[in-house]
Amino acid sequence: MKRVIISVSFCLFGLNATAQLEPGSIAFLRFNTDVNDSFSFLSLKEIAAGDTLFLTDEGWDKTAGILGWRNSSEEHLAYISTGLSPGDVVHIDEVSSDSFSVNGSGGSLLLSRGSGFSLSNGDQIIAYDGNNGIRPENPSFIAALHADDQNIDPLTQWTSNGMVSGVAPSTLPDNLINGVNAVSVFGSFAEEQDNMIYDCSITSGTASELLIAINDRSNWIVNNDSAYAAGSVCSFTVTTNPSIVISGDAGWRMLSFPITGGTVSDISDDSPVQGIQGGNDETADASFYINPSDDDSGTNGWIEPENISTSWGDGEGFIMYFFDNDVNGSSHLPVALEVSGIEPLSDVQISIPENNISRFTLFGNPFNSNIELDSLKSNDIGVGINNGLVSPVSIYSDSAESYITLNFDDSIGLSNTLAAWQGFFVEIVNPTAERIVTIPKSARSDSIADTFQFKNREANYREISFHLKNEHGDKDYSTKLFFSEKSTAGYDYFDGSKLASLSGSPLLSLVKNYGEGEEELLTQDARELNPEGLQLYYLSLNDAGISGEYTLSWPELFNIPNDWLLTLRDLETGQVIDLRESKYYSFEVSAKQNKAVRSLLTKPKIKANKKNFSVPRFEIILEPQMSSSNQNGVGLESFALEQNYPNPFNPSTNIRYRIDQTSHVSLFVYNLLGQKVADLVNRNQSAGIYQVSWDADANASGIYIYRLVSSGQSITRKMTLIK
Repeated sequence: MKRVIISVSFCLFGLNATAQLEPGSIAFLRFNTDVNDSFSFLSLKEIAAGDTLFLTDEGWDKTAGILGWRNSSEEHLAYISTGLSPGDVVHIDEVSSDSFSVNGSGGSLLLSRGSGFSLSNGDQIIAYDGNNGIRPENPSFIAALHADDQNIDPLTQWTSNGMVSGVAPSTLPDNLINGVNAVSVFGSFAEEQDNMIYDCSITSGTASELLIAINDRSNWIVNNDSAYAAGSVCSFTVTTNPSIVISGDAGWRMLSFPITGGTVSDISDDSPVQGIQGGNDETADASFYINPSDDDSGTNGWIEPENISTSWGDGEGFIMYFFDNDVNGSSHLPVALEVSGIEPLSDVQISIPENNISRFTLFGNPFNSNIELDSLKSNDIGVGINNGLVSPVSIYSDSAESYITLNFDDSIGLSNTLAAWQGFFVEIVNPTAERIVTIPKSARSDSIADTFQFKNREANYREISFHLKNEHGDKDYSTKLFFSEKSTAGYDYFDGSKLASLSGSPLLSLVKNYGEGEEELLTQDARELNPEGLQLYYLSLNDAGISGEYTLSWPELFNIPNDWLLTLRDLETGQVIDLRESKYYSFEVSAKQNKAVRSLLTKPKIKANKKNFSVPRFEIILEPQMSSSNQNGVGLESFALEQNYPNPFNPSTNIRYRIDQTSHVSLFVYNLLGQKVADLVNRNQSAGIYQVSWDADANASGIYIYRLVSSGQSITRKMTLIK
């Protein structure tokens, strides 16, 4: 047995290409610069007629996290397939001129693009997806081969112009994994690397197994004296069992079986599963959990399968801890995971019990193909999104070392796709009876979306993501502000609750107050597409007992109007940051929470704990310039008093209100005996939106009443001071 790690790669930006190719579609087999420039590649998956594979011998640029090409006339080839099957090998010869020859399987057409294509020693070949011969502006890379003539490993120092001395290095193209989708074969410094070939030591297996073997540099032969003939590349057999490439670091992975009736035994032959009856080392802590729903009978919703032969249901995911070492049968990465069986032949239904305490259920893609997220439906007609669901779904990503989130609802321009093998948490609207959620067979999709996400860039929504990272490497990338036509200032079904980290790392949460002390910690705070007037949002930091330097960043203001003013205020230091002028803010944290138990599963945190309510660390101020402001009354329609924030508070809090006409305004604070303790406003004001603060440092802990009066109208609310 071997212990393995499943790593799910992801992309933090959307794509607008519709290509069908992805990492793992092909693998390079040969590179030759003698006599006639040539190379060969193996098709590991079905490549349909019309699918375009672009190939270039040039490098690429990646600066400041932005993907781009080195120049607009980049030399590249467009290989337009007429149909390739797994195991087909394509040889491309004589690529140093404008006439090309293609032989091998597929009968495809090769077209020239750019200023020509020629290989030389120390060169590279990068493959990326395309669409009917059109070179994409932001391509998705699918494979890379490098013949290095320097004593530098280009897998970690890939440059914008090959491995040329003095050129600043960058990372591998997005989505490519060292030793899985990319291989570098190199020798000592200044040694020419002009002829390389895979040694054919392994020629049959799953696509994942062959990927790992072919991209292992120890399986390549370097010959700098003579050219390799096209026919010297052997034939391959690609088996059809579902498989996945395994890479990354030790830790938890959120997965799903792409076969019907999956059990622990389907994975334990590749990776030892401990703590489960019939598995490896039954007495150890369990390394495998399911979470069908939190009925308060298991470990905060996490329960162990009864034994390794237990089938818990199609469409339900699992988490597993994987090890990256050579102890007790473990293997160093990368390795491949394989299961045998067939995917469900009909719609998959998951039953959610009535006593679903936490509202979360761990689902999984039951099919051996991508599925469209918005196809999931519940049977509670008229409640929530898709009849009973809450957006967004949460996915634990090993690459991000954090949960990330994806939203439902393609009616507002969202189109999210989940890959095979992917597990994901879905929040269910509190059921009053048993709930049935259906993943239809029709949900299967051919869309390729950087493993699990494809975002329609013409979307009718707005989004601001906040990323938290500290000096110890802890991350939380799951927090978002979301604006759409279906969202409201109050509670709606796009207000997704926050899940606790699988590893006990710090959490960043949006705190939303629904009045009368009903606060929730949210992973996503949803508001109107075009909110009016001054908007305030609050971010709470659970430091998990970890002090040090933290960085809060907002990598993209997606679809945010240019006239919106966005400001971040550190409520502890008072520092103010313009979200358009900066992309990040670094700050110090002196831990206030108890030290978390690292890598221990903990219950998803849904409600804010009112007894230990922590004052938010950050305030986000949004002021749309084209809407009504606190300086005038344009467009004001109502008289309103909002719940104070924060609440509970110590010692100060903010109160925002709106008046619909010029009048005398009073805003007083009273204790429970009816005695006035603060006179916050007592003057004439024009129609508009206003905000005042109350410093209660001189007052005792307790419940207070604040009352707004204007033009014969009055509103009263409660607030709580805790010292």
